[in-house]
Amino acid sequence: MKKILIASLATTALMTQVSFAEMKLGNFGTLGGYVGVETQKITKGIVGNRNTPGAFVGVDYNSPIGAYLSVSVHQDRSDPGTRQGQTYNYEACTTPGFKTKLGQINVDVSYENCAQESATTTGTYQVKLNTDLNKETNIFLNYYNDTTDGSRAAVGNTLIGDQIYEAGVSYNFGPAVGKVAYLYGEKILDVWSVGASKEIVGVNFDLTGYHVTANGNRNYISASTASTINKDHIILTATKNF
Repeated sequence: MKKILIASLATTALMTQVSFAEMKLGNFGTLGGYVGVETQKITKGIVGNRNTPGAFVGVDYNSPIGAYLSVSVHQDRSDPGTRQGQTYNYEACTTPGFKTKLGQINVDVSYENCAQESATTTGTYQVKLNTDLNKETNIFLNYYNDTTDGSRAAVGNTLIGDQIYEAGVSYNFGPAVGKVAYLYGEKILDVWSVGASKEIVGVNFDLTGYHVTANGNRNYISASTASTINKDHIILTATKNF
């Protein structure tokens, strides 16, 4: 099954709220970067990097008019036995986008293009909305559309995973920021996540638990695929911004 290549919403939503030092480029905007490690790589319920710890690095450019460009690289090793020509050790993503504010709603529209070394390349159109209900509470709604129209189902020609929807809320408790999110991947899976994020000595730590359930219709997801999707995960991520 083709992997859905978009960053985890719950973790991303929290990380985008954490301030970090940026290089000022005068009238041309700002440039920042980050490095991090994770106990497990997960992309919307689908685990990668052979379900082992890995590292990542990224660079973000933000223009004064709202346009931006993000580039990131994650460790993402292919599973043993992958057919010849499809082995890989990392995944690189390039995301141009535009951010603006409509009233009290923050709008982020982007196109994420991810490539796995010597393997597949896929793109995702992304629309992210969020707003502050009060000083402590933020809610978000996101929509993702696969440029390849998703994957073919186990039976027939039904496309699955083309549309992805997610929503969640974060709350600043003071000592840490809590979060709850739900994601629905069309005819593939459901993901509930609960976690917390806290900055310690300049490093942002995120601990999130995921409950992933595959679609029960065997016309969409085979029993063997469902058994690999139906998992619970607890993932710790540490990120240093600079």
